[in-house]
Amino acid sequence: MLTLLIPGPKEAGNNIDVYLQPLIDDLKLLWDQGEKMYDAYSQTYFNLRAMIFCTISDFPGYGNLSVYTIKGAKACPIYEDATIDLHLKNCKKNVYMGHPTFLPLTHPYRKRKNDFDGTIETRVARFPLTEKEVFERVKDIDVVLGKLYKKPTPNSIWKKRSVFWDLPYWEHFKVIDPLTLDKLQADIIVTLCEFEMYFLHSFFGIMVHLVTHLVREIKICGPLYVRQMYPFERFLCILKAYVRNRRHPEANIVGGYSVEETIEFCTDYLASTDPIGILRSRHEGRLDGQGTVGHKMITSGAEMLDRAHLFVLQHMTEVNPYLQEHILEIGRKNPSKGAKWIEWLAYGPNMPLSSFQGYDVNGYSFYTQHQDNKSTVQNSGISVEAFSTEFERGNSIASRDVKKSYYGVIEEIWEIDYKDFKVALFKCKWFDIHHGVRVDKSGFTLVDFNRFGHEDDPFILATQVKQVFYIRDPADVRWSIVLQGKRRIIGVDNVEDEEEYNQFDENPLSRLAYKPHL
Repeated sequence: MLTLLIPGPKEAGNNIDVYLQPLIDDLKLLWDQGEKMYDAYSQTYFNLRAMIFCTISDFPGYGNLSVYTIKGAKACPIYEDATIDLHLKNCKKNVYMGHPTFLPLTHPYRKRKNDFDGTIETRVARFPLTEKEVFERVKDIDVVLGKLYKKPTPNSIWKKRSVFWDLPYWEHFKVIDPLTLDKLQADIIVTLCEFEMYFLHSFFGIMVHLVTHLVREIKICGPLYVRQMYPFERFLCILKAYVRNRRHPEANIVGGYSVEETIEFCTDYLASTDPIGILRSRHEGRLDGQGTVGHKMITSGAEMLDRAHLFVLQHMTEVNPYLQEHILEIGRKNPSKGAKWIEWLAYGPNMPLSSFQGYDVNGYSFYTQHQDNKSTVQNSGISVEAFSTEFERGNSIASRDVKKSYYGVIEEIWEIDYKDFKVALFKCKWFDIHHGVRVDKSGFTLVDFNRFGHEDDPFILATQVKQVFYIRDPADVRWSIVLQGKRRIIGVDNVEDEEEYNQFDENPLSRLAYKPHL
């Protein structure tokens, strides 16, 4: 893209050819002889040839470049003297309607005279001017450029012969006519006709009429966004907003744009630096989980490791579809066998395991119960919402899933290594949901530290739990009151909505199965 900037307090007008002449000379040279250029990639010289593809300007600039009179009754450069216009005396302006002439002769809009100008439309829009027809109209117009004196020009809507006609290929451009654009053109004409039914006449300026020619321009030159003024005009609107003193608009634009660029640079630069004097959350970079204290490598028993591995398989979203498929397949092939065969279908994790006494995840800091005994704070309490399968009393077949809250304390923290990723598990002691957890009359949840249960399901994913605290009940020392933990993660690792962050879509709720005590 080549930009032409013409200095001065006034526009060049029809004398723009004076400024374009050096460009035309260079374009002729590039077309006829070319220019010797060096290709750094292939390290060879080649002859560069170039041609002008299209011009980008607003409509007044289009008039200067095409040397067509874009004001008055015949302001459309495509249809010239066939332009249908109407002069409004009170508004003192010309409007351009008559869009039903572009419709097919059988279109029903042509007969709806009451919705238009009161007559049945029988006229047909003529074909647009070709490049040869335009050249015939301007080739004999002789105009002396410059503003030293004025020379009378012929009474014609074409003011002069544009300097672009000096290019040897200008009059030989061909039109590409993809059929896929014809439907768009028909829709545009129908829309403009509907506008004429309801809008006032003063709405239909030349810019509205020119919409009828957009499809034609696309066929000739390709997409509008690469050659139209619309992006530039939108940016000019931004630049005009910088003007505070109309006496010096250019200085205001330069100053305002420079200030904005400086602010953007400083913002981008400061975003990559560490703030001084501002406390940083300890959970920054740890929301996904990270061990903190007491790291060591351990070797677990085979049975407990298999339990942990099976728990991971049952709670990973990626594994769940295959798990259900294998359960159905095994059920068909081995009606007498249960779904526990799935446990042997996958390889176990790497050994030894990483163990921690402390772990940060989801904005919480968790400790094991052993670490809690050495600390002045309590961080080993957890709660999780899980589905439990309950069987009806006296019926071992009929069951239903119930969503309940389970409470426990962390005994161990494991980080299982699966080569490509790691999974953090809490090995917990769960309070017996049936005998060790109750809700008192005041609505407080209480747990009994002497009643634990669910020993077959000691593991839980670290990302699934919430932190709770246990406070000894002064009315009954055997029970402890459950208090929910708090966290502050807004602004940590770009978290904006805590409720949205709480949606653990990738980790389905765990399932704890038990039969009620009879």
